[in-house]
Amino acid sequence: MILLLVLVLLSLVPVGADPPLPGDFNQDQQLDQADLQLLRAALGSADSRYDLNGDSRVDLGDFFRWVDEVEAAPEAMPAPDSAAVISPSSPDEGAAVPDTALPLQPVLPADTTISVPVLPPDSTPSVLPASADSTALPPAAPPLDSTLFVPPLPQDGGLVLPDTTRPFQPVSPAYYAVSTTHQTTTVWLTGYTIVLHNTKPFGIASLRLKGQPVDFVHPSLPIGDWEWFWFGDPAQPEGRAKIKLLEQTWQPPEVERSEEGVVLRFRRQNVLRRGVEVEMACHLDARRPEFTVEYTIRNHSGQLLISPYMMVGFPGFANQPWVEEVSTAEKVRRPAHPFADFLAEAKARKVADYLLLRQDWDPQTQAPEALRGAVVLRAGDQEYTLATTLVAAAGLKGAYIAHTNKPLYLTSHLYAFLQSLGEGQSRSVAVHYVLSSGN
Repeated sequence: MILLLVLVLLSLVPVGADPPLPGDFNQDQQLDQADLQLLRAALGSADSRYDLNGDSRVDLGDFFRWVDEVEAAPEAMPAPDSAAVISPSSPDEGAAVPDTALPLQPVLPADTTISVPVLPPDSTPSVLPASADSTALPPAAPPLDSTLFVPPLPQDGGLVLPDTTRPFQPVSPAYYAVSTTHQTTTVWLTGYTIVLHNTKPFGIASLRLKGQPVDFVHPSLPIGDWEWFWFGDPAQPEGRAKIKLLEQTWQPPEVERSEEGVVLRFRRQNVLRRGVEVEMACHLDARRPEFTVEYTIRNHSGQLLISPYMMVGFPGFANQPWVEEVSTAEKVRRPAHPFADFLAEAKARKVADYLLLRQDWDPQTQAPEALRGAVVLRAGDQEYTLATTLVAAAGLKGAYIAHTNKPLYLTSHLYAFLQSLGEGQSRSVAVHYVLSSGN
């Protein structure tokens, strides 16, 4: 009887049917943007269809599992859209990004009360994303319930770059406004707007210059992030204690206001070991389109913190479909011919990931400012550049930066190796960001 039942069930399966593909939510035998949109819509729910890691919730862990499925089966990715290919005879004309590659609306926590209204009529850019899911530019002016601060032009102070590296003149009068929820902090400044999440994925969820039609940030992953932190621990199986801070929930930031701008301090206590504290501080300049992100480790554990390591954004996860160029202080890399962007190039190569550029830094022979990078986006006839520079490296014994491309995202990070910390000691790394635009 059991054998007969098995034979009946087998007869119901179509001959030659493909086995289910993990992460193929719309069952079209491809892992593509359509599946990613379905997963993003389910974030925060307990829908078992999207719970790829089996932890009874749909969150960032399932996103990374979906990425793992893509990397394990790159043949399931669709072929590059011909609309993403630039004609050799007209490299700057008629190049279009396929609709499936348009930036999606950033994931905002459910309790976020900040709305993202449409552009005011007098600041509509020449090119806007055409997708219905695309995000409109945050307003140039803050909402009425925000705290507005209009300072006089101050003297320089805090973590800043030398004047020789600053292409912008201070704006006067400068202003900024801060609006916060339990999970999101939005800051409107004179020349740019920034949104930070203290829930996973932790980091900068949105960053745009005034009038910029496309975001610098990947729709689902942040920039300015603190991805990995670890230190040596012989008691651990791998010989080290480690944590992915990108996937952790942080407390809402402490907000420090001053005449020149605002500082947002995010902290976590007792990380991996009681008495170990980590902090990410964003120093936002209200007068220029630039800011600094400072990453600090403090040791009050009563034990030696052996050779800490951090992987942080430099700038992080950029908006891949719009990126036309990445660079270090030494080299520049553009998408290989005939591709218009790095997303199309990655799909065509059908590998899990590959290195675009890398720059190594030697603290014995180089100043921190020698380690530099940039990501350039193009929307229509406008370029938008996000440049990063290492500006502080207390206790750093070695580092490198790398731009790495994948079929789903482009990652640009700083890999920092620090000296061991005794009781009461701290180590800090700071990355300076400059936003600019041009033709």
